[in-house]
Order: sequence, then structure tokens, then C-alpha cells
Amino acid sequence: MPPVEPKPVAPPPRRRKRKKAPPAADDSGQVTYLDCPECHHRNQFLLENVLQGVSCVNCGHSFISAPMVDGAAAAAPADMTPAAVMKRTRLSTPVMAALVVIILLFAAAGSYYYVQHSRTAAVEEQHTRFVQIGERFFQAGDYAEALANYQAALALMPDDAVQDKIRQCQDLLLEAEQQKAAEELYQLTALDRADSLFEAGDFRAARDAYQALLQNAPEDSYLSERLAEIAGRLAAPPTAQPKQPKQPAATPKAERLVAHSTDDIQAMIDRAAPNSTIQFSEGIYKLSQPLTIRKSLRLLGAGPNHTLIISDIPEVMIRVNTGVKFSAAGIGFEYEGRDWADVLVVNDATVQFSRCAFKGAVYDPGAHQGGSGILFNGSSGGVVSESFFSGNQFAIYSKDKSKPVIQNSELRSNHTGIRISGEARPTVKQNHIYDNSSNGIAIFDAAQPKVLENRIRLNRANGLYFSTADFSGTIIKNEILDNKDLGVLLADQSRPTLEENIIRGNGLGGLQYKDQSRGILRNNQIQGNKYGGIKVINAAAPTLTKNTIRSNQGDGIEIMDKAHPTVNGNEIVQNSGDGISLLLIEPGGLLTNNTCTGNRGYGISILKPAQPSMVNNTIHGNNEGSIYQEDITQN
Repeated sequence: MPPVEPKPVAPPPRRRKRKKAPPAADDSGQVTYLDCPECHHRNQFLLENVLQGVSCVNCGHSFISAPMVDGAAAAAPADMTPAAVMKRTRLSTPVMAALVVIILLFAAAGSYYYVQHSRTAAVEEQHTRFVQIGERFFQAGDYAEALANYQAALALMPDDAVQDKIRQCQDLLLEAEQQKAAEELYQLTALDRADSLFEAGDFRAARDAYQALLQNAPEDSYLSERLAEIAGRLAAPPTAQPKQPKQPAATPKAERLVAHSTDDIQAMIDRAAPNSTIQFSEGIYKLSQPLTIRKSLRLLGAGPNHTLIISDIPEVMIRVNTGVKFSAAGIGFEYEGRDWADVLVVNDATVQFSRCAFKGAVYDPGAHQGGSGILFNGSSGGVVSESFFSGNQFAIYSKDKSKPVIQNSELRSNHTGIRISGEARPTVKQNHIYDNSSNGIAIFDAAQPKVLENRIRLNRANGLYFSTADFSGTIIKNEILDNKDLGVLLADQSRPTLEENIIRGNGLGGLQYKDQSRGILRNNQIQGNKYGGIKVINAAAPTLTKNTIRSNQGDGIEIMDKAHPTVNGNEIVQNSGDGISLLLIEPGGLLTNNTCTGNRGYGISILKPAQPSMVNNTIHGNNEGSIYQEDITQN
């Protein structure tokens, strides 16, 4: 059962960012604290109430009150009454009140000092604890966890030593990310070289190259299978030279035949000698049964609009058998039936199509079969060039270990332009893939295509969709424009390398990394997309480096959930939201050497508890400010 491609989805609701509220003006009067000597309860009063007389709210103990003063005056001798004292001392009531206030302020200051001292001791203890935990992780080589603890310690109180440790962790993490990116690029280059040696028949050199790759990726079944195949070929004894027969059998001579619309094509093909050429005159040729190619042949027509082979027989229209070398040029192939069918199926064969058209393949969604303009099975290969595909479920489907080259062709108005699955390694180059009702290119399983210099636009889902395991190909110098959903959607464990692409004008954003996807995004232009340039969510961890992310409607880069990308050396300018926005649910993120300017939001916006590592970023000229960082101590 082939994997199911995602349906177009509505844009996710934007998460409202909580901004810092300015401190409120204190219009309630000065507050003081009094500890009750009886029950030791801490009371909080306004100073003006203290002057009027207050009592403990817990036990009722009176501190100083106007009634107490009045009662004492009534019981005192005449010469000790407040009036007599005032006459002798000439102290007025305001002066007495001031003395009381001074006494209370000294008491409040003592209480405040006690509380602050206690709080400071608790903060210092917590700070020390975070530093100690960070040291343990640092010594163990877990720099990400060490960094998180050092940052937590620094948030509690300034500490130059901790700041130095943070810088060390950031440098070590950046070095590790750069090393990982370099290793991935080396693996990619080395694998291409090994495949080239294998295809050229240099099996010993290919064996050495595959063995070197296997040391770094021992779980890669493709490498193991290649090595097993090479071992079998090298172990095979040399083919003995056959003895010259006395009377060698005559080999049928290749010929050139001419077909007309009234001819039985299958009968003509069966009669033709291997490697013959059949020239089809203008006309419509209707098949009465599926056409099977059992020998190497070449078919020539007058052009796909002038020479047309049609069929309404279900399941398969034309089948190319194992080991055959088959080519066709200038012919249109069209299925006109209603039941499921593939137009042309290639089974472990090598084909070459030029200036052909493939139309009308019907898909059975219940049985998950049919629907391909061309279906490449097994280890099939060959070249499809300057051809046209429309009205198919899949214009081209490359599966298993097939490795066709698809170039300079037009794939329009299909459900999906190109579907790639299994361990297929097609090369898709300089094609125009547009106006398909789902994805332009959909890549699944352990496929590793090369997608080069294509124009992928106006598809009604995503330009490219990845749902693969581990390494998943190279995507270089493509124009991915104006697709209804995303320019590129990467799911599951996809890990492609995308370089020097233009990703512009897509409806739900430029790119989205989700699930556990990774890979390298380098030297791309990501601009003018709705709902942001790049979104990294779930536990995705790509490396985003040296990209230009400009004029997107939303954030330049948005990082959410538990994602932990490396964001290095990007130019993030003139986006309508923040340059970089982090809405993580745990500490993380590494931002280095980025330039964030001219964005309408903040240069970098950090909502708790993200706490990213930031080194050497240039941030200026953003509308709302340079950096917004939510206070991690807020509840």
C-alpha cells in the first residue's frame, strides 16, 4: 500500500505572543510590614492606617492606636497630660506623629532587610545548584543540558564565570553542528561517487567506496546490498569463451518496419527482429489487448498529437518486460477506460522516451493500484525527456530501486506530478511541474532522488512533500513558486539537503519541518510566502544556514514545541512578523551569526521557557525592538 499524501489543510491559528506589561503605577499608598510579637504573624498595612492605629489581623494584638493614646491621657496626672506636656515641651501633635512614623519606619526597614536577606540566600542556593548540575553535564560532554542549567543560573543572578561557561557551551554546540553538516555533505558526495563507479563497472573501486560509507552508516541496507552484489560479481568465474560452432545459427537482422493504423501492432512487434525500428504513420492506433514488449525495439511516430496509441483495456496498457531495452519517440499514449490502469509499466528494463505524451491513467484508491503515466518497477532505468504528462493520478511513479532520469518534460494537471518511494534514486532535472491537484513531487520511504533545476509551481497542495526515513536526497536550484499549501513540507524522519532554491509566494509558508525531520537548508531564497518563511515544529532539528529569508507575511523563522534547529548565518529581513520567533515548551535553540533587520515585529522574540543560545547575531532596525524575551520568573 503506497503512503497516503496529505490533503491540503487550513493554516494553523497563530499563537498570540504574550508581551511584557509595563509596571502599574502605585496609587494605593506606601506599604509596610509589621510582625506580631504575640503570634508572629506578618501583617501588611498602609502607612496611613498605621498612623491611625492597627491590630494584628491574626490574633488582634494592638500595635499603636489613637484610642490607646487617648485612654492613657485620661488616666495620667494633670501635669502629665498631653496638653501639659505640650505646654512644657512645646511639641505639637504633628511632631509626635513624626516620631511615631520614624520608629515604625525603622521597624519596617528591619523586617524588609530580614526578608530580603532570606530571599537572597534562597536565590544563591538555587543558583549554586544550577551551576553544579551544569558542571556535571559539561564534564560528561552533554553541552546542551549544561547550557540549559547555566542559563537558568544566570537568570537568577549575574555571574561572569557562568557567562563564560555559557559561551563555551555555545561554541562547542556550534562546532558540533557544523561538523555534522560537513559529515552529511561528505556522505552525499561519496555516495554519488560510489554509485558512479558501480554504474561504470569499476566494481573494486566501488566496493572500497561503499565500505568506507558503511563504516559511518552500518544500518544502511542500500550499502549492504550494493556490497553483496559486488561480491557476487567479483566472485563469479570469468565466462569461458564458447567454442566456435561449425554452423552458427543466423542472427535475425534488425530491420525498419512501417506501421499503419489498420495494422495489428502486437503481431508486428512479435514478428520484428530484436533492435528493429518500427515507424508509425500518422493516425490513431487502438489496442485490443495490453501491448507487451518482449524484445529490444524502437518505435517512432510523427509526434504525440499525430501518432496516438490508445486503449480502454484495464490494468495495463503497455508493459515492458525484464531485460528489454525499449525506446519511443514522437508518440502519444492514452488510456481511455474507466477501470484502473497504468499507461506504461517498466519491469526491470531500460527505456528511453523522447517527445512522447502519457495521459489518462486511472487509480483505484481502494486497492491502491494503477494510475501511473509511467511506472518504474524493480531496478528499471532509462531516460524520459521532452515529454508531456497530464490527466494521470501520478504522472511518473518511481518505486523499488528504480533510477530513471526525468528531464526537460512538462507534468501538468495530474493528481501528483512525480511520486517516489521504496529505495528509488531517480534524477529529476529541468522539468516544469505545475497545476497538479496535489503535490508537485512526493517522496516516501527510503527514496533518495536528485531534484535539480526544476520549476515547481501552482500545485494545489505542496511543491515538494517528504515523508521519508533518514537521508532523502538532494534538492538543488529549483524554483518552488505559488503552490497553494507549502513550498516544501518535510515530515517523519526526512533528511534532505536543499540548496540554492528559490521558494516564493506559497500559500501556507515557504517550508515546514515537522515530526523528527532534519537535513540541511543552505543558500536558499525564501521570500514573499504567506504565513511565514520557515516553520520548525514538533521535534524537528534541521540546520538552517546562509539563507535569505525576506518579505514573508509572518515571522521569518518560527520555532515551536520541542524543535531544536541550528540557525546560523541567515539574513532575515523585512518580514511582517518577527525575524526569529521561539515559542518552545522547553529550553533550546541555537542562533548564531544571523542578521535580523527591518522586520515589523522584533528581531528575535523569545517566549518562556525557550532560553536559546545566541552568539554574534546582528539585530537592528526592527519595528518593535531588537530582542523581546519573556521573563522566565513569571508564572
